[in-house]
Amino acid sequence: MGKILIKIPLLIIEGIKLFFILPLSVCSKRLFTHFWNKYHTMDMPKTLFNLCVQWLMHTGKRFDMSYEEINVLIFCFIWPVITIFFMLLSLYFLIFSSAGIVV
Repeated sequence: MGKILIKIPLLIIEGIKLFFILPLSVCSKRLFTHFWNKYHTMDMPKTLFNLCVQWLMHTGKRFDMSYEEINVLIFCFIWPVITIFFMLLSLYFLIFSSAGIVV
């Protein structure tokens, strides 16, 4: 478990990269092909979903984790923590802006 905890900050950085890769891939066929070739691990139909799967498999190999481990880590732990953080941050700014306090 300690081995996985050390990898979490690196996985967050990789996840942020994916956050930009997906919209760019939707907007440009050339960029989609670039990222597909970069993260290609196995033959699959070229779809945006499969690009995400390829990314998970590629990143899992880089961090010596299985597809299932990295999927659970990202979508069951990292994503909810980030979502809760931004909800609390939004609530904080909403409360202070409605009170007229400059933050």
